[in-house]
Amino acid sequence: MDSESVDADLARGSEAFPEAANFFPRMMTYNLGPYGYLDLIRKAKESVSVPVIGSLNGVSPTGWIQYAQDVEQAARTPLS
Repeated sequence: MDSESVDADLARGSEAFPEAANFFPRMMTYNLGPYGYLDLIRKAKESVSVPVIGSLNGVSPTGWIQYAQDVEQAARTPLS
């Protein structure tokens, strides 16, 4: 819900001018969502021999600590 709120805030007023309609990528086609991103980390870890570093940008006081642990775990968990 946090990312949807941020997306809504960023998009507010972005369609005030026709050329502004494509300033930001559409959330549904750009963002993998939290579980899709964790899966992407797992797949990257399995596909390459270099270290994979997941990125986390926490913007709210809740939820991001657990998600950081999920990102760490995704990098350690092989695909089944």
